[in-house]
Amino acid sequence: MANVTNLLHINVDKLFEQCGVADIDLVHKRLQSEVELKREELRTMVGERYRDLLKAADTIGDMRNTAGSIIENVDTIQAACRKLNDHQLIGFRTDHQQRKLRKTTNDTFHAVIVQIKLLTSLPEMIWSAIDGEDFFVATQLFIFSRHISTGLQLDSNAALMAKFPVAKKQWAVLSQFFFTIKQNCSSCLEREDLQPEVAAKCLASLVLLESCQLDHILSVFVQMRLKAFAGVLAEGSRHEKVRDKILASLKLLMNTVELIHTCFVGVDGLLMRELNFITGENAQPTIGLIKSEDPKIIQTLPDIISRFRPRIQLEPLSDERVGKHSKIWLQNVEKIATNQLSKLMNLVPSIKVLHDIRKLSLTVAKKPESWSSTCAELSLQESLDFYSKFYQPLINTRVRTIIKQCWLETIAQNGDDVSKLLTMNASNKQLRDVKSYVWQESSEDVPLNLKDALDCANLASHQLLMKSRAFPPPLVELVSSLDSRLESLTKDVTTFLGASTSDEAQQLIEFYSDCSSESISQLLTTIKSADYERSPENYVLLARLLVAFKELCPALKKCLTPSQLSNAETLMPWQSDELPLDAKKDRWNNAAGLLDEESLAFWRLWLEQFVKKWPVLEGNVGYHTLLTEFPLWDTVTIEENDEQNQPVQSTIRVPALPSFPLQKLLHVIATLLNSLIPQTIPKRIISQILDLIGDRLLTHYQTLAASEFIQRNQNCSLQYYFDLKFIQLLFPVYREKKQLSDALVATYRTHIDPFDFDVFHAHVNANVKRAVTRMQHFFGVLLVNGEPVLGGSAGTTTTKATGGQDRNPNILALASNSASETWFPLLPIVTKEATAAQGSAGLSQEATKVVKVADEKQKQPGGRAPPRDNQAPPKARESSREPPTPSSSSAVT
Repeated sequence: MANVTNLLHINVDKLFEQCGVADIDLVHKRLQSEVELKREELRTMVGERYRDLLKAADTIGDMRNTAGSIIENVDTIQAACRKLNDHQLIGFRTDHQQRKLRKTTNDTFHAVIVQIKLLTSLPEMIWSAIDGEDFFVATQLFIFSRHISTGLQLDSNAALMAKFPVAKKQWAVLSQFFFTIKQNCSSCLEREDLQPEVAAKCLASLVLLESCQLDHILSVFVQMRLKAFAGVLAEGSRHEKVRDKILASLKLLMNTVELIHTCFVGVDGLLMRELNFITGENAQPTIGLIKSEDPKIIQTLPDIISRFRPRIQLEPLSDERVGKHSKIWLQNVEKIATNQLSKLMNLVPSIKVLHDIRKLSLTVAKKPESWSSTCAELSLQESLDFYSKFYQPLINTRVRTIIKQCWLETIAQNGDDVSKLLTMNASNKQLRDVKSYVWQESSEDVPLNLKDALDCANLASHQLLMKSRAFPPPLVELVSSLDSRLESLTKDVTTFLGASTSDEAQQLIEFYSDCSSESISQLLTTIKSADYERSPENYVLLARLLVAFKELCPALKKCLTPSQLSNAETLMPWQSDELPLDAKKDRWNNAAGLLDEESLAFWRLWLEQFVKKWPVLEGNVGYHTLLTEFPLWDTVTIEENDEQNQPVQSTIRVPALPSFPLQKLLHVIATLLNSLIPQTIPKRIISQILDLIGDRLLTHYQTLAASEFIQRNQNCSLQYYFDLKFIQLLFPVYREKKQLSDALVATYRTHIDPFDFDVFHAHVNANVKRAVTRMQHFFGVLLVNGEPVLGGSAGTTTTKATGGQDRNPNILALASNSASETWFPLLPIVTKEATAAQGSAGLSQEATKVVKVADEKQKQPGGRAPPRDNQAPPKARESSREPPTPSSSSAVT
């Protein structure tokens, strides 16, 4: 085995791993020998250091034994002296004195025995009274036991008491009832439902136990009632529901006022009556409470025991002291209400629960007839109302908080719904292709009965109306979800207003309307700050969503309209619609205007990207422009007399349609707008589109006007002159820039020969009107007023031709009783005869025009007609379509 040098640093694990059993046993023996050696050293060190202390301890022990023996010897001497004294007086005693002494000794002995018997019986009696919650009787029995125990301890016959040590032990048991009774009385005074009789007995018990004055007891009682009030509001209360805690606390406050008045006010207060009943001159002795003992045995008790009753000197309680303690109690109640009651009120989850609490609180807080006099005697306000003072402000504050919380939750939920809607905008067919959804006929478009058709309360259920407004089902579902949440909140607020006073209702409705106005702004801010793809489709969807909020959320209007928060029969004066707009702040119109403005803002964002999809107008022109961008011109044959007054025929070519780039631009814009259901686009946006179109066209034609090719080519100038006149006539909004456009028209007119223009002018104007009449229906979406610019000849003829057949107006049914009935009826079949008749009527309006020149003196050299500003257009005999000649020569042949 390895030589171990330091046993204190042995590693046990390594020892068992490296050594055998014999080696380990050897190490163990060495450790034991070391321990014994150290023990001997310790004994030696202690004996040498504390030798004096040990000797002193032995001396003290000897002194104790000596003192004990001395005391025993003294007792023996006293006994011997007493015996000697008795022996010397034997001859001087009489029998009467012996009998009297013997009788006194026996009576004293029996009295002590009975008292000890009472002490042993009283604990059970006191416990029975405590279990029966008769603390006043328990207090009297305890005081009686204390009186008996004190008398026994002060008895001069120590020898007799030495024989009964149980008396001292029994008082040790009885003394604990002081704290038990006091604790139970305090617990009883902290109860919620405390009767005046019970309170008076408990207070009288405390007075007897502590031998205190009424002022101190009133202070203690006030503190206990405050503790009870705080305990009801605490989490550990026996009431689980917040409503029950609030009602119990209000009932406790009402009960406390009655208790203070009943127990402490006046000389005949209930507390004084209870004390006088046991301490007065005519009061019965306390021994009368003990019913279980034999009366003969009770007679052996001395008078000081048998006639005992509690005694206490009390000073009357003045009204000023009562009023002072009452005010202190009310101040502390206010502090507790500010802290605990407000926290408890914040736990109320809904307005419905608050309404129930208020309704039940008004019942609990109903004042008795003597309430005013009671408060006056307690130096409190005669009109003291705990509900109005502590509970009503907290309830009103909590209602406002719940309204704010509901709005915040609604805004958050709506923000999530909007994000989901924007996410599925690209995948949902109804959102992606609104045009197909709108024009797809469904059996659910028409309500099945007239009642549903005329129901304006639920517009979201009218499928055809939703299609006309371009509101797809996912969008309608989102708006309906918001409306249902606001409807539930408004319904709760309306219910809460039912039991409110006019002032409370006015303040709450004003707050609700103001909160709703602020929440709408927050709602719009949340929508605008949402994380979504900035695409034109999302902009359009958000713009329509904001409009749907205004049109499909009747609950939103209720939130902002005070007159709609109550029934018409029960309107308050402040809810009248006759008030000026300044009084109501016109919240709904402001909110509706805000929704419209934000919707227009999204439309403007869409417009910024929409303009990028327009085709680019080419500014470079040349001969290829005449071949590729100009449509066929009309060829007009005119007839006039020469110098010999002989008829001479000539032909001219005039533009009949606007140029192809202009048609393409308008066609692309109209097609893109048609895919968005153009009737749902705001007119202000359409006006902005027209302004952008006008600005782009003016810029384009100004660029063309500066081209040398255009200035040298009369045909190009004439075609662009036609385009400008077409634009001026087609778009009335464009007339707002009439001065600029007229100047541009005049510029192109200067590039045309005056004599030729005088001949072309009437024909060009006629073709412009004819082109507008034909094409205005294709570009009708760009017409702001939604009405045709001109009533064309073809349209007039058709109306006349079919006027006899369409005498009755077309009617669409509001409701259908058949699920298979279609909304739009089939179109009538048109016969060839009717078509031919209408065609001939239309052609009759386009007869050939021929121009005759009567006076050959008015002819100008070169065969050109002079200017004719006030003359009718020449009559044409033949009209045909030919392309313009790509040259700068005159168009007259």
